Amino acid sequence: MDKFDDQYMLLEQLYEDSFYPDFLVDKLKYLLEDFINYLETNPKNQAEVEDKIYELIMNVNNFQYEFLDNDSEFDNLARECLLRDLEYILHWFHFPIDVEKVRSTREWD
Repeated sequence: MDKFDDQYMLLEQLYEDSFYPDFLVDKLKYLLEDFINYLETNPKNQAEVEDKIYELIMNVNNFQYEFLDNDSEFDNLARECLLRDLEYILHWFHFPIDVEKVRSTREWD
């Protein structure tokens, strides 16, 4: 499997906005990097990748209150940025997974 695009800036829009604390964006970025590493190193089928995406989203859910505790919010902009990056990652690795389907499984408020 190919390596991920090393020129792509994950969560760039969140890093550029001071509303989102960098240390929390770093945690989200780590989850995406872990997902990328999974795609780079493991043979998989679409169902396995969808399960891994679900796991990623459940982990993201754990950060919602941490954002609030730091005078921020995991709001629509942050969600859209994360999903846009996830869509790019899936496209890069040639997985035809509908991000809208992924969106429907999320538990974000």
